[in-house]
Amino acid sequence: MPGMGPPPKDPSKRARRNAPTVVGTQLPAEGRSGPAPRWPFAPDPRTIAETQHQRANLRKLRKQFGIADPGGAEHRRLAKDIDAAEFSLRVQVETAKQTSRRQRELWAQLWKSPQSVMWERMSAISSVAMYVRAQVAGELGDEKQAKEARYRETDLGLNPKGMQNLRWTIAAKAEAKAARSARSASRASGSRARRGPLTAVPDLPKAAGDD
Repeated sequence: MPGMGPPPKDPSKRARRNAPTVVGTQLPAEGRSGPAPRWPFAPDPRTIAETQHQRANLRKLRKQFGIADPGGAEHRRLAKDIDAAEFSLRVQVETAKQTSRRQRELWAQLWKSPQSVMWERMSAISSVAMYVRAQVAGELGDEKQAKEARYRETDLGLNPKGMQNLRWTIAAKAEAKAARSARSASRASGSRARRGPLTAVPDLPKAAGDD
């Protein structure tokens, strides 16, 4: 009838707007077992070069200080320069130590997470290492690297947005425990099946003299 519009669709043919179009992946709540992969990168060459340069500069300043006229203006200037160089070197060395320690801690922690099960399947070791570098630098005050870490965090599924984008969910602990129990029961059943049914041992004949 004119003006009434098209007839309604059969309910069985209507597409649910909120129906998922891609099957998601459920991650084990207990995370990944086993040791973390080997750290894929060599030590930062820039940090090594800067430390070597600062040590060389400090040796030069001390040598100049040793031959300068004591009490003179140059002697006093060199003393201040040496103090500044020593402080800068201490900061450089301590930062390198803290960076290395924190990277090891975070690296080991991440490879026990539920997400790490998928990283291993995807061979994403280098991507995780890049995130660790950026995250640790951000924790030590590098705002640019902190921003980079947030992007990588999403790409690796380490926040709710990233989990949603990748369609990952973490199994509830109760479900994970039930799954482990089912696997254990299945292995035990298979072991019994391989051994065959149990049979009763027949009674032995009595020896002479036994009642």
